[in-house]
Amino acid sequence: MRSYRSGAIVAWEAPRNRWGIALQRGGRFAAAPVPAGPGPSKMGEDFVRNRDLTAGRYAALAWTAADATVRVSIGAL
Repeated sequence: MRSYRSGAIVAWEAPRNRWGIALQRGGRFAAAPVPAGPGPSKMGEDFVRNRDLTAGRYAALAWTAADATVRVSIGAL
């Protein structure tokens, strides 16, 4: 989990190469919109992590999709 303004953000790989994302506010997590398009793949997991999440005023999620493209999604509250 990473800090996200006054709360926290968590992202995980959901079934069928999709994302799951939740934001924490007031001690409770709630589902948040997920990035559109191809989700995460297992590509590159044997040597390096193929995804990263950073957060502050903005949250940025980057990953390698199954079609070998590198994707990024940026959100702000």
